[in-house]
Amino acid sequence: DVNDVPFNPSQILVTYQDDANVQLMTFDNAGAAAGPDGAAAACRTPDTTFRWYLVVRGTGTVTNILEPGEVAEMYICTSNLNPTLTTNSQFRIEVIPQEGAPIALQRRTPLALAPVMNLD
Repeated sequence: DVNDVPFNPSQILVTYQDDANVQLMTFDNAGAAAGPDGAAAACRTPDTTFRWYLVVRGTGTVTNILEPGEVAEMYICTSNLNPTLTTNSQFRIEVIPQEGAPIALQRRTPLALAPVMNLD
């Protein structure tokens, strides 16, 4: 049995951590309104400081419920970190929802970096 999941992005904490930085990221839905390209572009602007965006595939709109089968993509902006994330560096992102268990993602950057990457 699959149920809807409460998911209010403004009530979710997202933290970023690497060897030199620890940041609490702020949810901002403005860049996500234009879809994945808008969120990615918003992350590259100089005034985007420690923000994250959410894009729901298929609908494009962010509601406070994730329905079965919906895919939500998070765009986490790290361009203003000081020092910046470099190649072959380990980092950790933690998503702490209003209900349920936190989700921790720990990855290492590849040997070559691009502005937007999928680090599956």
